[in-house]
Amino acid sequence: MYHEARNDAKLRTLDDSQHRVWFNLMCMASENEQERGSVPYEPPELLAIEVANGNDELLKQTIDKLSRLKITIVDNNKITFINFLKRNNRKPSDEPEELRQRKQKERLAKKENNPVTRCHAMSRDVTHIEKIREDKDVDKNLLIMPTSFDHFWIAYPKKLAKAQAEKAWTKLNPDPSLYDLIMQKLAIAKQSAKWKEKNGEFIPYPATWLNGRRWEDELPNCQSDAIPDLSEMLRRERAEMNGG
Repeated sequence: MYHEARNDAKLRTLDDSQHRVWFNLMCMASENEQERGSVPYEPPELLAIEVANGNDELLKQTIDKLSRLKITIVDNNKITFINFLKRNNRKPSDEPEELRQRKQKERLAKKENNPVTRCHAMSRDVTHIEKIREDKDVDKNLLIMPTSFDHFWIAYPKKLAKAQAEKAWTKLNPDPSLYDLIMQKLAIAKQSAKWKEKNGEFIPYPATWLNGRRWEDELPNCQSDAIPDLSEMLRRERAEMNGG
């Protein structure tokens, strides 16, 4: 899936906001234990809060475009990703018996005040679900979740020298608080006159921006009313992925 996210010609037609909505919908579809590959579409207002920072119109435009591109279909008040299971290998925990055992383990762990470790997209390091510790035959790569660098890379407008950028990110190793700050300041920088000048000619390489701690810069001429409340959105996403 991640290879397609970088190279799929259809996905490249999405703008940054639509791409983030697509990404959040994919995460929700993957986490839907009742029907993997689909997301309930009722009520739309609540779904917009989950995936589009409350922007109903952005959610509608993105879903319409994904449908035209034959990436999703909308039917019976749900959004279904076409060929989702063919392109995303099933997790061991998708099987009914595995699901029952996992839920039983989680209940026992809570009673012992020792919660089972969960995967979530905002952590710096890739983690694996508890099942891997017991079943060595499971392909661990199937359970890897996107890292915080993946989110940064998607959001950064100049996608050049990715290897150097990831090296800079690894060296920085931001905790959740710094991650939120970086993403918030990146959103502000993207609205600055300097970054918009000459089709982004003056946007620094992502590795340069990270190594220089450029999120600490003071940027004039930003349209503050156009900047989304990313920090609040990211906190809400982490809370939901950690079970409330």
